[in-house]
Amino acid sequence: MLSLKKQFCFILSLFCAGILFAQQSMYQFAHLDFTQGLSHNQITCIYKDRKGFMWFGTMSGLNRYDGYVFKTFHHTEKDTTSINDDYIAGITEGPSVIPAI
Repeated sequence: MLSLKKQFCFILSLFCAGILFAQQSMYQFAHLDFTQGLSHNQITCIYKDRKGFMWFGTMSGLNRYDGYVFKTFHHTEKDTTSINDDYIAGITEGPSVIPAI
């Protein structure tokens, strides 16, 4: 016959195990790729800015994700305000909250 202390520990461990399995996942994941609007499936860098936008650098442009849709930025040769190159190797936030490449 088990001692009272061992019985108590056994019941307590069953109770704790039940609580652990009852917890729901804290994180939700979604797979984002070319079919959702990403400019290329190979992501070279990721950045989250102060406004909550997720920025993805790829081999084919810079992508801003707002949680619903992508906005893609590409290099345009005749446009001096476009990004320098379509291959994005790194992203940092500039002073005007627009990522600098």
